[in-house]
Order: sequence, then structure tokens, then C-alpha cells
Amino acid sequence: PYDFMVDSGLTTEMITPHLKDVLGISVGGKRVAGLSAGGSSSEALVDLEGASLCCGKFAKDSELKLPKLHAVITDFPQEHIDPNHDVEGMIGMELLSLFDVEFDFPKNRIRFWRPGTAN
Repeated sequence: PYDFMVDSGLTTEMITPHLKDVLGISVGGKRVAGLSAGGSSSEALVDLEGASLCCGKFAKDSELKLPKLHAVITDFPQEHIDPNHDVEGMIGMELLSLFDVEFDFPKNRIRFWRPGTAN
């Protein structure tokens, strides 16, 4: 498993160049132009197939398979915000829109609910 940050203002997912290399994702000719806090950019866009959500204290042996997602490959300052903990990407609205999402800050967790189900 890899750790990701959540950014509800991000349109699609982001992954680091390091994670792209580890997963062996090849970059085709797809590029996406956009705006970020750092200004305009043009970054590689890749398909993420076979991704899943997993882990946590309450779900160690379970995972939720996800449909094909898309990710921009880019460096971002938050990647090394904690020197003892690398963040390999950011989850954006493409993934969040698949679920009803509960941010439980007092319990320091995020819950993903499938729309129309009790779990």
C-alpha cells in the first residue's frame, strides 16, 4: 500500500514520478494542461488500472477494488512534508465522486460509503 493525501479541490488523482516508476507505468503521449498554486503546468496523464482502497486499523485484511482512474504525474511539495513518511500521491474528486465520503476529524479517519448502501 501507498499513502495518499486527500484534496477535494483536485480534479483527478496525482502520483509521484517515484510511484510511476515503482508501478512500472509507462507514459504515453497524453498530457494535460492545468492551473495549480504554482501556476500553469503541462503534465503527463496516465491510466490507473487495478487500484484499490485498503488498510487502516479497522480494515487490515480488506480492500475495495476501484474502476480505472486517471492520474497526473508530478512532483508536489507535500510529498515530503514529514521526513519520516512519504506521500506517493493525492486523491481527488475523480475517486471521491464514486462514494459518499465522511471526514471524521476527531477520530482521524475517512469513511467511504457506496451511494445507496449502508456500508
